[in-house]
Amino acid sequence: MKNYADWESHFEDEFNKISAERRHKPGAFLSVVPLGAEWENYKDFVRCGWRIGRITEFPFCLLTLYAGVAFYDYESGDYWKPFAAAVGVKSISPMQYNKLNDYLFYHAREIGLETLASSRGNDFVGTAIFQIGVPLSFWQDFLKVCENLWWREDWKSFSSDEWEAFVTRKVGGLARLKRFLVDNPKTARRFIAEVHDVRRLVASGADVAEIIQMSFLRPEHFAAAPETEQFISPQESLAFLNRFQLVWNENQAKISIYLPPVAAAELPAVWRLGETQQRADLYQHEFPINRHAFQPKISLNFEGTSKTETKKLEGIEHWAIFDDETNRLVNVECANLPLKSYTLVSAAPLEEIALKGFDEEIEENEKLNLRDGFECFINRLSPMERKAQISFVCNGEKHELKFRTKNRVEIFLLAGLACNVAQFRLFRNTLKTDCLPVPCLILPTDLFDGEEIDLAEKFKVSLDAQTGAGNWEKARDEGNQAFYFWRWDDQTRARKKVDLTIESEGLAIRKEFKIEILQPKANLVDCWTNLPDKFLPFALLAQPNFKSDKGTTFDEMHEIKEIVQPHGRFVNLGFFHFYENLGVLKSSGKRWQFAQSKIYFGANNGENFLRFCGNPSLLWQMLRYAAEKLPDENFRKIEVISKKGDVTHLFLKLTEQQKILGEKYVRDNGGNFNLTKVDEKWEENL
Repeated sequence: MKNYADWESHFEDEFNKISAERRHKPGAFLSVVPLGAEWENYKDFVRCGWRIGRITEFPFCLLTLYAGVAFYDYESGDYWKPFAAAVGVKSISPMQYNKLNDYLFYHAREIGLETLASSRGNDFVGTAIFQIGVPLSFWQDFLKVCENLWWREDWKSFSSDEWEAFVTRKVGGLARLKRFLVDNPKTARRFIAEVHDVRRLVASGADVAEIIQMSFLRPEHFAAAPETEQFISPQESLAFLNRFQLVWNENQAKISIYLPPVAAAELPAVWRLGETQQRADLYQHEFPINRHAFQPKISLNFEGTSKTETKKLEGIEHWAIFDDETNRLVNVECANLPLKSYTLVSAAPLEEIALKGFDEEIEENEKLNLRDGFECFINRLSPMERKAQISFVCNGEKHELKFRTKNRVEIFLLAGLACNVAQFRLFRNTLKTDCLPVPCLILPTDLFDGEEIDLAEKFKVSLDAQTGAGNWEKARDEGNQAFYFWRWDDQTRARKKVDLTIESEGLAIRKEFKIEILQPKANLVDCWTNLPDKFLPFALLAQPNFKSDKGTTFDEMHEIKEIVQPHGRFVNLGFFHFYENLGVLKSSGKRWQFAQSKIYFGANNGENFLRFCGNPSLLWQMLRYAAEKLPDENFRKIEVISKKGDVTHLFLKLTEQQKILGEKYVRDNGGNFNLTKVDEKWEENL
C-alpha cells in the first residue's frame, strides 16, 4: 500500500468484518491490527512521513496505530515511549499526545467503539488497551490468572479491593502484570470472561476453526505462549488451526510450512517461495521448504485469481526448537517453556552445549540431510527431571533456555497400581481386568489459589452413572505439579461390565471407559507381587492408551511413572532404543509401542521355566489361561531379572503342565498378539 488512503481503506474493510455486537467487547479492534510482518510494514510507512496533522485525518489508520502499539509494544505504564519508537521520533510531547488522544476518542466514538473513563477523565491508554484486550507481553502470565479464575464462581462479584487483593496474591511478583490488572480492572475482567467463553465454546463441540476466527485470538497468542492452546482446549491438540505454521518431520527429513485454506473464489492459486511452489487448496496442507526455512524472514508469495500478496513469516536464522508432540516451531522468547521433549535444529553444529535435567547420553549435533540435500544438525532434548535447562553457543552467541513442568490438568487411567499395573487386557477399547482400574490426575499446585476444595466434587469418578465411592489421594508433589490417584473404598464392587466415567465440569470434559471385571484367579494371587520393579518401563508402555493408537510418548510415560513409582529416576531414551534394536519395541515419530514380545520356555536340571521380555499384559493373559485350566496348581512368583549386560526380563519357574499350557497358548494365540516363542539361547533369539 502506497499511501494513507490505501491503508485507511484496508483497515476499514477489516473493521467492517467485525459484528456490531462484538465491537463493544474487549479485544474487538485486534482483528484490524496487522499481523507481525504487515505491522512492521505499516510502521515503516508511518515513519517515512510522520506528521500528527496527517494521520489524524484517517480514523482507522490512527486507531490501528494506537491499538498496534498497545498490543505489540506496550510493556509498562509508559505508553508513549513505544508509541514514539513506532513512529520514528525520540518522544511525543504532552501537547502532541493530547491532540492525538482527542482525535482517538472522537474517531472511536464515531465508528461505535467503546471508550473508557477514569477518575481523571477520559482514559486514552486504557481505551487503546481495551481495543486489543491484553498486551502481548503480558499474555503468558495473564493466562495463568484466567486458569485460576476458571475454577472460581465468585470472581465476577469481587469489589475493587477484593480484586486488587486477589491480583496481589496471584501475581505480586510480576509488577508489570499487576499494574496492568489493577489499573485496567474493567478491561482485564471483561477480557477474562471473554477468554472463558471461548473455552466453553470449544468444549461444547462447536467448530474450533470458526471460533478462533471469530474471537480475539491471533497467531501471536499461540506463539507467545504454548499455554494458549492448552487453555482453550485442555484435552485435545488444536492441530487444525488455520494459520501458517513451520513444522518439522524428522522421519521424512523435511521442514514444511502448513498453509491455511484458500477461498474457492481465489482458486486456482499457488504459493511461491523462491523457485519452489505449492498449489493452494480449500484445506490446510503442507509446503515442504527445507533449506529455505533457514533465513530470518520467509517471504511467501500468493498468486490467486483476483489478488497477489506476500506473507512475511518467521524463519530459522541459525537454530530453532520444535515440539516433539506437535512438530511445530516453538517460540523461544517464552521465559519458561513447557517441560517436554523437543528437537533443536540448527544450520551448523552447536558449541559448548550444557544440559541440566535433560538426558545427557543422547548424541550431540547429529547430522541430518534434508530431502533437498541441505545438511542440518539436530540435538534431542529429553527431560529426566521436573525442570531443566540448556545453554549453547551458536554463531558466536550464547543462548540459554529454561523449561518447567506443564501448567495444565491431565486425566488418564491406569490398569492398576503396584503389582496390578500389568494385569489387564485391552480388547476393542474395553479394559478387561480382575481389579478396578485407577483414575489418575495431575494438577498445577496453584490451580485453586490455595483454597481448600473437594477434589472428588471437582473431578467426579463414577461407575455406571453412580458416583464412585472413594477419594483422590495424593501420590506426590513435584515442582509446580501435584499427582493424584483415585483410591476406591474397600466395599466398592463392580459388576462384570461397567462404564467408568471421569468428569470435570470445570474442564468441561467427560471421559468414559468400558471396563470388564474378570474373576480373579486364586492360584495367581502371589504370582505378580515382585512387579513392576526394574520392569517398570515395560509396564508403563503397556498401560491402556486412549489418546492414540500409535503408542505412548516418553513424556507420557514419565508422567505415569510419577504415580506408579513416585520416587527414583526414570530410564533414559537409550533404554527404549536398545530394545528397539532387539525388535521388542518400535517407534512411530515420538511414540513408542511394543513390536514383538519374546518368550522362551526352557528347563534346567529337570526344572521348567520361562523367560519373557515385552508387553507384560500378554504374559498375564497367558498365565490366566493356564491358571483356569489348572485351578489346583499354584503359580510361583515372577522374578524380575535386570543385571548389567543382560536383557531386562521376567523369569518364572513352571510345572510341566503349566509349561505345556503356556506353549499351547503361544502357539494358538501368539500371532494375534505379536507374541513370539524363541528357542535355544535366550539372548541370541532376542
